[in-house]
Amino acid sequence: AGGGIYTNNSTIYLENCFIKNNTTKGGLGTSPIRTGQGGNGMGGGIYNDNSTLILINDVITNNVAIKGEGYHDDYWWKYGTPGLGIGGAIYGGDNSSKIYNNTIYANLADNTVGGVYNFLGEIKNSIFWKNSFQQIDNSTTPTFSCIQDWTSGGEGNISLDPQFVDAVNGDYHLRSTSPCIDAGGLVDLLLDIEGNRRGIKGTTEQRGDGSNYDIGAYEYNPSKSAV
Repeated sequence: AGGGIYTNNSTIYLENCFIKNNTTKGGLGTSPIRTGQGGNGMGGGIYNDNSTLILINDVITNNVAIKGEGYHDDYWWKYGTPGLGIGGAIYGGDNSSKIYNNTIYANLADNTVGGVYNFLGEIKNSIFWKNSFQQIDNSTTPTFSCIQDWTSGGEGNISLDPQFVDAVNGDYHLRSTSPCIDAGGLVDLLLDIEGNRRGIKGTTEQRGDGSNYDIGAYEYNPSKSAV
């Protein structure tokens, strides 16, 4: 559990961080007498067990949670079932936890939730995009967030393409036409991941709750955003 970070019975605070390219994998099933089921790979980026997790202005990308294979014994014809890969980006978070203005992109769990799983705290102003196979599950309903294929409600949520400048090459700035601009809700943040001031109105269209916060780790910046 916890390809990048493992935390247990503590409080962890991560602001303006990149958490990327980590992997966790469940163990191989070892008992031919029992089911021989493979172990679960949980939290490719972060695994959180009974802890408070505060994530502010972070980019969490390309983390992987892989299932453990079941025990195979061809002689006795025993074939254990595989485990699960759960929470490619994040697994766990108590009800005091927070995900504010994160960009959670292209994380993988090989047979369940690639994004965030079992997070019981507040999720707000965050982008969940191209996480395989689900973005969020068994968690608090987000608000004012951009979530791919989202149909589960929540105030201010949208499911439109966030329009990154060049996500394939790691540029998660927002294009000038992004629906995430001015679509966030009010949170106690002054700056984005690069130190740009939050709350700058970037479009004449009224969105969000009027606070003019953008969704994601990056506030819209014309000098770094393609037209």
